[in-house]
Amino acid sequence: MLLLSTGLLLLPMLQVTALVAKNPLTSSRTRAAIDLAQDAIDRFQRIPWESIRSSSADGFEQTRDGIVPVFSRLPAAAGDSVLVQGTVYYRLWHVAADPDLPNLKTVTVFCCWRQGERLWRHTVLVTQLADVGY
Repeated sequence: MLLLSTGLLLLPMLQVTALVAKNPLTSSRTRAAIDLAQDAIDRFQRIPWESIRSSSADGFEQTRDGIVPVFSRLPAAAGDSVLVQGTVYYRLWHVAADPDLPNLKTVTVFCCWRQGERLWRHTVLVTQLADVGY
């Protein structure tokens, strides 16, 4: 029983290891995108409350699921772009004021990159920032 349970516990770990080994660039690009999105959120925490605004509206599209980036417009409409190990990451951010709490803003940061010639990938981080008055 001990051998069987140990084997069953190790099987998922081997599968995850095999997936990462099969395509290591995907996970490193995703990690880079998450780090860049977090960097943008950290930057918002250091600027004055009045200066926290969305990037260009041309980079977004309203869908029934919410706001999403328009990949065909990214190079021109991105808030900024960063080159990391040969991959260009485009960052966009959408800032929405809370209708009930005037000193609260929801910030959604999209970090998008191309994988191959046609396939776009992106990661999204969301946070809320409050004006605490100091």
